[in-house]
Amino acid sequence: MSLTQFQPEIITNANRGNNKDITLDDFIEEYGLEAEFKTFQKEIHTKYPEKEAIIMDSITNIINNRISDEYYENSMLLLCIGVYYEYKDIDYELAKKYYQLSYTVENSNIFAMHRLGCLYESLEQDDLAIKCYNIAKVKGYPESIVSLGDLYKEQGKMDLAEIEYKIAVGYDNSSAMNNLGLLYDKKGKHNLAIHYYKLAVDKMNTAAMNNLGLLYQEQDKNELAIEHYLLSIQNNNYNAITHIQKLMPKVQLYHTLSKLPTQNVLITNILANLRKDEKVHCFNNKINFLSKDGTCLVCFDDKKLIPRECAHFYCTDCFVKIDKCSMCKF
Repeated sequence: MSLTQFQPEIITNANRGNNKDITLDDFIEEYGLEAEFKTFQKEIHTKYPEKEAIIMDSITNIINNRISDEYYENSMLLLCIGVYYEYKDIDYELAKKYYQLSYTVENSNIFAMHRLGCLYESLEQDDLAIKCYNIAKVKGYPESIVSLGDLYKEQGKMDLAEIEYKIAVGYDNSSAMNNLGLLYDKKGKHNLAIHYYKLAVDKMNTAAMNNLGLLYQEQDKNELAIEHYLLSIQNNNYNAITHIQKLMPKVQLYHTLSKLPTQNVLITNILANLRKDEKVHCFNNKINFLSKDGTCLVCFDDKKLIPRECAHFYCTDCFVKIDKCSMCKF
């Protein structure tokens, strides 16, 4: 495949109109390309460390329809042009051409072949997607191996999906570990599911944290479920909030989240919503106006204590856990 096969139209600033430039961050957020761009940046840093800043500036030009002749000699910029046409301009034929050209022009850009496979899959051209993923697989690209497993799973070919996930696990890919956990979970092979979920959790895969919590919850191991939901929440997984609310009353959840060492935006927003609850509001009032120093009647630690309705005092950790007073059973 030669460069002359894909002589593109030059889009210049003169014919792009007077619209304000799109920032790269806005472009990534708008089209949900966070994971893709993280890989993209890694590729740029590895292959072109001395040109990294120039390439990033060129990418900003590309997403704003300013494409120059010199971009056609750089595989990463050709890839970015393909991304532009796929997401911003919605011209899938041009996107395919630029992904193919990116793969051909310079040292076989595997990421471009992977993107081409993703595009074919989104267009429900599964046979072509599988071909692209297999090309990238042969060259050792784990994300394509995971995508191949996912596609087989969607097609109901669970044995083939399992094979691909296991290959990707060999590349230390946490998504493959999580997906293999899901596959075994669905098959009822819970010990294997837990094994692969844990491998993914060790790699800080937030989906696996949540999925392991779900499996523990199904097994009535609620403390372990809560532990993994909290870990997932601290890593910005919103789904875990829905699940943990089924295991913890609002006051207990509020108190637990308040004490977490990591307070991200997700946790801050949840706490703000929980403060609107009447029982949480009452809990905070007790801490602010009725607390005293003393020995907790449950854990026997010397802490700040707050009263139950029966006027017996407990530390806040025990207060949120007990259903009845240990003294009067009220």
